[in-house]
Amino acid sequence: MFTWGVIGLLVGSVLGLTGAGGALIAVPFLVHLAEKTIFEATLISLIPVFFASSLNWFFQKNLTHYLTAIMIACFSFFGSYLFSDIKLISSPLLVKSTYLSLAVIGAILIWRKKKSTAHSKPNKQSLLFLVKTVLSGFILGVIITMTGLGGGVLLTPWLHYAFKYPLKNAVATSLFTTTIATAISFFNQKTLLSKTEILPQQILLLIIGILIAAIAIKLTTKQYENLPMDQIRKWVYTTVVLFSVIAMLL
Repeated sequence: MFTWGVIGLLVGSVLGLTGAGGALIAVPFLVHLAEKTIFEATLISLIPVFFASSLNWFFQKNLTHYLTAIMIACFSFFGSYLFSDIKLISSPLLVKSTYLSLAVIGAILIWRKKKSTAHSKPNKQSLLFLVKTVLSGFILGVIITMTGLGGGVLLTPWLHYAFKYPLKNAVATSLFTTTIATAISFFNQKTLLSKTEILPQQILLLIIGILIAAIAIKLTTKQYENLPMDQIRKWVYTTVVLFSVIAMLL
């Protein structure tokens, strides 16, 4: 039981420092410490993803493009619903490979230099907008369901470049989208959920650990405003990805 609190503290520490990457640290620890299968671990990891995205979104909710977020999240239902069954008949190697590939892509994208470019407001009544939201939602549902990752590291630049949203709006919209899409994916995997042995006390310890560590890290870093937090975030995230890759290959 104590293991779940430790995992929560580790996940919360990463979330507090980077604002993301909770599932990256949760999945390998759930596999190696909690002795869960890769299928169960990628399902349970959606719990910290949900809490991380919802908490981070709350503090920037005024920047959210709600229509885009809700449409993408709704269309994610179809991707997660379809692949919740495909996941069950997939090999553990395929799930691991997909998880690791997205983790590495996320680490590469986080180091990408953000360009300050002019952005036009997308026409939300256009056919192109509808096509982009449908594809974005379906792919996001697949990613979340198959890997247990929130997909924010991929969704944020996609909203920034494909939807032409300013970066701060893309981040907020991505967080809100991930919050809804994660919940949808979790309950779409009801067959796997029914087979996963997890107690309410374990979930509670996981959540408490996440909240304690995340809040403590946030309060601590707030006292040191001169710290290069952007660089710290990038290095911590990259280190977590490297750890996750090594742990999942063992």
